[in-house]
Amino acid sequence: MSDGYGTNGGFTAYHQARGNDITGIADVAVARLVASEWLDGAFRPQFQGLKITPSQEREWPRTGVVDYYGNAVSHLTVPLAIEQASYEAALRYKQLNVDSTPKPYRRLTIDGALTVEYAKQD
Repeated sequence: MSDGYGTNGGFTAYHQARGNDITGIADVAVARLVASEWLDGAFRPQFQGLKITPSQEREWPRTGVVDYYGNAVSHLTVPLAIEQASYEAALRYKQLNVDSTPKPYRRLTIDGALTVEYAKQD
């Protein structure tokens, strides 16, 4: 399993410094991974530059990136803002108790057009 942005220790330190309640979050690594996947998917079109290699799983680190002031961002690291965003998203993911597994379809037919009938939500 690929790691998410940041570290488990960084997640804990970030939230403790802000007085956020992180008790009951047993698997920080899973929350960071889901948050990192969400960040990549949601913000990929806005990211500057390119991945270091096309095969890397995460969108960061990247080449050809400059910050707000026009300074080059190192292609060797993930920007602190990306790590901190993943920590925020990981906490929200756990607070909302989100199930990232899609609900199964009840029926799917293709008769010249696509028709989907979803299973009932509990």
